[in-house]
Amino acid sequence: MKRAVARGAKRVGCVIAKGGRVMFPRFLMAVLFCLACAISQSAPVFAKELRLGAGERWLVVASRQDSSEAEDLARSYGLLLNGVRVMRSNNGWFAVVIGPVTDASIGAAKKRLDPQLSLPDDAYLSEGQTYRETVFEAPPSPILAFAAYEGKAPAKLHYGELTVTLDGLPGAEGARVPVATLQPAGSAPLTIRMDDSPADMEMMRWRAQIVRLDPRSPQPAVVLSSYTGGAHCCTATRIATQGGSGLWRVVDAGQLDGDGGYGFEDVAGDGAVELTSIDNSFLYAFASYAESAAPPRVQRLSDGALQDVTQEPATQPYLRRELRRLEAMADKERLWRNNGFLGGWVAAKAQLGEVEEAWKRMLKNYDRKSDWVNEICAAPVALENCPDDKRRKVDFPEALRRHLIAHGYPAPNEAVRSAVPSSARP
Repeated sequence: MKRAVARGAKRVGCVIAKGGRVMFPRFLMAVLFCLACAISQSAPVFAKELRLGAGERWLVVASRQDSSEAEDLARSYGLLLNGVRVMRSNNGWFAVVIGPVTDASIGAAKKRLDPQLSLPDDAYLSEGQTYRETVFEAPPSPILAFAAYEGKAPAKLHYGELTVTLDGLPGAEGARVPVATLQPAGSAPLTIRMDDSPADMEMMRWRAQIVRLDPRSPQPAVVLSSYTGGAHCCTATRIATQGGSGLWRVVDAGQLDGDGGYGFEDVAGDGAVELTSIDNSFLYAFASYAESAAPPRVQRLSDGALQDVTQEPATQPYLRRELRRLEAMADKERLWRNNGFLGGWVAAKAQLGEVEEAWKRMLKNYDRKSDWVNEICAAPVALENCPDDKRRKVDFPEALRRHLIAHGYPAPNEAVRSAVPSSARP
């Protein structure tokens, strides 16, 4: 975690009151008074909300020089936890903190929060002596309750009159199948098996989250997520939601790459919580997994079905914020010539109606010497099912153009495409 050296305090225009008896030479009084001014300006100012009680400390997860970057990071943590804020420090940096917390050590804090999020290695606890003020408070987390199954005993989650029990039942070859039992008040229990995500005990990540996804539903939804195992893959998700008639139904939300699953955020700012993720089709499309970037995706649960609302006007501020994060990452990690990053970035710009601008920058910067093989199929079948004699190699711009069209993104017009070498055209 970077730390800045505090700048020396400077103050001009100190005024010495007239009248009264002066016991020290006038110039010495001026020096002492100005020094007092400087000290008071650099000393921490403890606002009421910054005062800590006995045994309380702030859990510091990041420090940034840029306030907007710190705010974006705080929003991300705030989607999972309450009490996330950005503090301005004496040295002008901005600390992203959680709390106050009462954990005895940073190790205890990490252990407590591990089922819900992974804290950075350099997170630490602070008494906040250098914090001057709160400059941003993240909105309350949309996650109303959370429970994780750790494999030793069933995990139970209670919210209102609803009880959710997470367990694992024996499966094939020593694996365990995640099973959840929902017990609504006055209704028969509902059992949900995640048969598509069995895992061994060490790999099982099985959790339940209570989130109000459909504002028309009498009860919040129960989001069940389980890691399937495998390289970079996958998290399977089921959503149990109650309809207006009082009956519960289970929505299969599919699988997402990685072990994180969906995020939850009031993207439209209307009080309803959407499901956020990324377009997994961009992973491995133009580079390795580690080098791939992907545009955001937003879905909404309505009447027991998931709807893609990524392109609705109300999501534009969210898309713009996610684009800013991508670009900040590219600046920091020097990714502007990486084809895996450029593919996802062009798509993210296309979501905002800026594909032509992005395409021109991509053409100037993409890696023409990349050893990643981009292929298309000359037959009307998916590439994975394409016969070898129908496979055709193309360069990155053409592969990206076809990928955009195939997945519903705006593609560059012919005038912009004219800069593409003729060998890349179909």
